[in-house]
This record gives sequence, structure tokens and C-alpha cells, in this order.
Amino acid sequence: MIRIGVLGSTGRVGSRLLSIIGQDPELTLSAAIDENTETDKALADLRETDVLVDFTAATVTSEWLKRIMDADLRPAMVIGSTGWTDESRSTLEKFSETSPVIQENNMSLGANLLFDITEICLLK
Repeated sequence: MIRIGVLGSTGRVGSRLLSIIGQDPELTLSAAIDENTETDKALADLRETDVLVDFTAATVTSEWLKRIMDADLRPAMVIGSTGWTDESRSTLEKFSETSPVIQENNMSLGANLLFDITEICLLK
């Protein structure tokens, strides 16, 4: 069973991911994080997460990466965020030193490809 967290869970892609996760017996939803989720609850949920899938904006991703690193958590990540700056890219690079990361600006080819990539990420 792969425990999946979704950052941006109320967005278009995040909502679709929640539906797909719920239909796949090999996956379980461990964290559904949106702008209203309290940080402490999100971090507690992320302690039980194998892979965090992120479809927010790079600024949001960067802030969550900092929180995750400060909490000494290291889930694998699949990131479909856009709008990267030098600062947010630096945070991502630091995170990737200890956790597997796949980052692509355009992942609209479908959730099935995303989950194949997630599985490969877990095997590293």
C-alpha cells in the first residue's frame, strides 16, 4: 500500500487525484492539504506519507518544503508546480538532497502517468 499525500487537494488536479486515490486499492490517502489545513495537522499526516504530490504554486511548494524539512520529514515528492524563482528552486534542491523528487511544470498528461512516476520514485 502506497500512502499518498496531496498538497493542493482542493484544486482541479488535486481533487482529481483524491478521486483516483480513493478508487485504487494499492493507494491510500494519508494527507489532503489545502490552504485551510492547519500546519500541525498537515505535518502529523505527512509523518504517515510515502509520497507527497504537489500541484500548487512554487511559492506554496517552497514554504511547505521548508516546513517539511524543519519537521525532519522526508517523503518522496512529485511536483507539478509552476513559477519557480531562484529562491524557491534553491529550497527544492536542498530538499532533493535527502528525498527523491520529480518536478515537472506541465503534468497534464494524466494522473495515470503521475502514479507510475510516483511508484518509480518510491523504488529509489
